[in-house]
Amino acid sequence: MKSALKTYQDHTTEAFVEKWKALWKLKIHERYKILIWRIANGILPTRLTMAQKVGLGDTICPFCRGCEELIDHLFFKCSVSRALWFGTSWAIQSCHLTVLNYEDILQLIIEPHVVSNTTLDMQRLREQTSIQIATTLDSIWNLRNQVVHQDYKFNILVIIKNLESRILEHFHVLEESDSIVDTPIRGMERWKPPDAGIVKLNVDAAFGNGKFTVAVVARNHQGSILKV
Repeated sequence: MKSALKTYQDHTTEAFVEKWKALWKLKIHERYKILIWRIANGILPTRLTMAQKVGLGDTICPFCRGCEELIDHLFFKCSVSRALWFGTSWAIQSCHLTVLNYEDILQLIIEPHVVSNTTLDMQRLREQTSIQIATTLDSIWNLRNQVVHQDYKFNILVIIKNLESRILEHFHVLEESDSIVDTPIRGMERWKPPDAGIVKLNVDAAFGNGKFTVAVVARNHQGSILKV
């Protein structure tokens, strides 16, 4: 039994070492790598984590004030975070991302699931998708810190526009010579603008804990966000 346990632990350790190596090799900002490393190790100082360490303190999500600030809630399930994922041109429904633990978030970054409907090679698609996910996580964490430490009153439309600009900027840095291409996550396609004179609505909905939430993003034919 001890021998079997040691073999399992050795394999687990080796697997994590390879994942850490893959993280550090990614073509994303170094700050993003540190953020992912902290998330994957369970040491990101969320309200719940800090309260568990000191034995007291507010544990409620600073965005929605409706749930405890767990990692999966903060980055993927909170109504504000979901609006950020969904509000960009890729209209990602973060509730569809498979995130059951900290390791899943690391896996999501280093080996993102992509589908190719372009002539771009899969490696380039994965690199761009990693940038997209990492930039969104960083944007959520930065906004969270501004709300917690500066009582920041944010405009969600401005945050979404800034996030999309940062993602596209990273794409250009990755490969300035090529046009930016679609980089959909599995089962999701990049948003396409409507015809001139038409307003297109993207809708997302969620139900849980006795509450029902609907998010709607309205854009014109130029892709400009009119209302959220």
